[in-house]
Amino acid sequence: MRIRATVLAVTLTSAALTIGATADATTRHQVNSTVDASVRNCPPSSTGCGYVIGHLRAGSTFDATYRPSSDSGSWAYGYGYGHYNNCGWVQNGNLAAGSGTPQTLCSTSGTSLLYTSFMSEVNALPGSGVGDGSPAHIDYGHTNCDPAVAGQAFGDVDVFGTGATTPSLYYGTLNDGDYVLYRYTTENGMSAMVRDPFPDWGPPADNWFFVRRNCLAPESAPIATG
Repeated sequence: MRIRATVLAVTLTSAALTIGATADATTRHQVNSTVDASVRNCPPSSTGCGYVIGHLRAGSTFDATYRPSSDSGSWAYGYGYGHYNNCGWVQNGNLAAGSGTPQTLCSTSGTSLLYTSFMSEVNALPGSGVGDGSPAHIDYGHTNCDPAVAGQAFGDVDVFGTGATTPSLYYGTLNDGDYVLYRYTTENGMSAMVRDPFPDWGPPADNWFFVRRNCLAPESAPIATG
């Protein structure tokens, strides 16, 4: 049985690469998704894109600075407030009209957050044709795993390794031996992004989340990105 608890707080900082496009006027929105809306490094249709780097909870503010004409306009780039507090890409379907004056805190010409800026290891390099995680399991006895935090799952951590290290958006605790799909390890090596193929926490938890890397045992050796 998985354990539930309250939400913590964190902020993140990022590294990014601007990609040329026509600038848009910044517009303010409110996240209206029942499940925490995933923030991606760039729209999944491009190589090296589609990685979940954080989440925005319902009611969070998102200031969109750019919407590409590609991807059928289904993605918006901008700044997500709340626990995430950073730039990133969110699906338009998770956004509703917001109130207040929008702030232009992110590029108005579209930005692709390079995968090498937020991960140190990955299950498969971009372009390999692998679009999901690889088999792994939670291992309380893994090298340097702290039993006090083993299996804890969070929606947000400092993926770029330059800000607060305290994770936020606590989803619950996985049991020793629980099966997950490993995707990547954060830049600072502290956390791993995984997908739960059998989610049972329910909203607002997403099925992509972060766990302690020292408490995870991938079945195949991860590939270094540096």
